Amino acid sequence: MWYSPEPTSEATTPEEQKLEAIKVFEKDSWLWLKDVVDLHVYCLPCVYMRLFDEIEIARQMRAVGYRAFVSKRHHCCNADSAKLAAKYVPGIRVFGGIVLNWAVGGLNPQAVDAAILMGAKVVWFGNMHAGTLSKEPFYSQYDWHNIPADHILKTRIVKPYLKAPPINVIDLDTGKLVPPVYDIIDLIADAGDVILNTCHISYKECEALIPEARKGGVNRIMVDHAHRFSIEEQKKLADMGAYMEYDIPKDESRHPKIAEMIKAVGPSRCVITSGMGAATHCHPIDEMRHIMMSLRLEGISQKEIDLMTKITPAKLLALDEPERPWRGYI
Repeated sequence: MWYSPEPTSEATTPEEQKLEAIKVFEKDSWLWLKDVVDLHVYCLPCVYMRLFDEIEIARQMRAVGYRAFVSKRHHCCNADSAKLAAKYVPGIRVFGGIVLNWAVGGLNPQAVDAAILMGAKVVWFGNMHAGTLSKEPFYSQYDWHNIPADHILKTRIVKPYLKAPPINVIDLDTGKLVPPVYDIIDLIADAGDVILNTCHISYKECEALIPEARKGGVNRIMVDHAHRFSIEEQKKLADMGAYMEYDIPKDESRHPKIAEMIKAVGPSRCVITSGMGAATHCHPIDEMRHIMMSLRLEGISQKEIDLMTKITPAKLLALDEPERPWRGYI
């Protein structure tokens, strides 16, 4: 593992420190990217518009020293295309996963089983119909800002079957996990090297899911978009054994708030991901450099930044462990 050097400074005033920081960023920030592991990148092929495909971004990330990345796709398992990218771009590890939206049957253990057997490294608990804590069916408009106005999703007649019920991880009457979730927990636990990511489910659902997942033997748990929750809620989830995932805010003015949350939760329970790759996003490599600089300016050490962008993500992906058998032929 390569560690970024700690900055040294002779600046005394805040203005001098900022000017020096800019010089360091311009000179050295590309070096900070060596061994980065990004657990949240959007790629083509996809229903939505993206900036690049998995092979293209693999080549770009390899060129600047990334160790690995995980490609996320909302509509289907992409462990297969990720394996192809890894095959044709040696020198960087590439992984996919599955998002438990209705396109794969929602909370579908069969889909999770097949995804893991194909080599999926992350199981996300849904976003298009997740986190609503309601029973009312609706036609999801999730991520529509990444498709053009004349796209069929926006122009077609919405037939009854397209209005799907919310995917609730808990029974809304009892607050207990619904039965298929226990099967999914078993599959992830048996795999041993797969991450359970809460994705867009509500805090109430996270509060129910994480302890049961831990009890069921799942040791790699992430809370996506952790900034959605209050600091106290994040600390509680971290105490349950989950890692808070902070995908880089699209608005740089929110970087200090992310730093505040990291300090409160503790860097050892935090992961920084880009969450970038959509057509409306900046480039994930550039944004990783920017968040690293912002966190430095907010008083977070380079050692702590390396922990959140390199060491912990590598540990969650089991990069330094022997590869498990039966994870897809290629």
